[in-house]
Order: sequence, then structure tokens, then C-alpha cells
Amino acid sequence: MKVLPIIRYGRVVKRQVLNGICVLIIGMTLASCGHSSVEVSIVNASANDLTAIEVSNSRNEISTGLFDLKAGDKASKQLSFSTVSPSDGHYVLRMKDHLPRDFGYYSNGIPSAGKIAIEVRADTVLIQME
Repeated sequence: MKVLPIIRYGRVVKRQVLNGICVLIIGMTLASCGHSSVEVSIVNASANDLTAIEVSNSRNEISTGLFDLKAGDKASKQLSFSTVSPSDGHYVLRMKDHLPRDFGYYSNGIPSAGKIAIEVRADTVLIQME
């Protein structure tokens, strides 16, 4: 007769463990969801005007569109990933009279960062993913 309470206790513990595992899996699934769009902010910290600036993904499925920045100006654009195929890739910064710069990454068509901060200086480009 004393075996039954032990079995019941074991069942209760197993149920609590299973509930904890389910909560953990659901939490990890929600936490791993990326952003559906990325805010791209660009600051022209150089002394020269920048023309034909564009940020896109490596497959050219999405783009900020072409825009210009005068010296000292800044701009903010959105990259929507709603039409991106479920694949891995990276971002590309293009500017007229400059070589394209590859940076960052996304996985399964979902960006891991919600914001990209780009600062263009006279001799370098600083990129921060947040």
C-alpha cells in the first residue's frame, strides 16, 4: 500500500518536469524569432557628399533604395524582410565611387538585428548591429 504514494509522487514530478520542458521550448521558440524589418541609419561623418547610397541583402531581394547624403547629414531607412526567401545571407552597402561592403548576416530570411547603424568617415566605414 505504501508503493502507491511513491508512484503518485513520481507522476506528479514527471508532469511538472514535462510542463517545465514545454514552457522552455515555447520560450526559446519565441525568443529565437527575429525581426520582420531592420531600421538602417546612416551618418555621413566625412567631408564629402555621398551619392547613390543603398543597403540591400546579398540576393538583391530588398533594398533601401538609392539616396544621397550631404556631408554631416544622416538618414534612416527601413529594410522589410516580408518578401525575402527563407535562406541565409548578408547585407551589402553600396555607394557611388566606393567598393561594395558586405556585412552582417540573416538566417532563414529573418534578420537577427533590428537596427543597423552605419557611420561613413573619410577613410573608414563603421557598422554596428543592434
